[in-house]
Amino acid sequence: MKEGCGRQKLDEVVFTDESRICLQHRDGRIRVWRHRGERMLNSCVMHRHTGPAPGIMVWGGIGYHSRTSLVCIVGTVNSQP
Repeated sequence: MKEGCGRQKLDEVVFTDESRICLQHRDGRIRVWRHRGERMLNSCVMHRHTGPAPGIMVWGGIGYHSRTSLVCIVGTVNSQP
């Protein structure tokens, strides 16, 4: 944060974030386990199901003296208006 931004200013800030929690072990990502110096070997790649996996998305925020309720987000979230 900018120098000179004291506690008084931080009282006015709210940090927010969202997170998706997968309810299945398959979430569509490809995971790679490898040792330092190894290339991307097929034997190190675990291919996963690429369709939508059941899960929930939640949003919340915290401030110096406050917090929001945790909000469940229903439906698809993307960058489209």
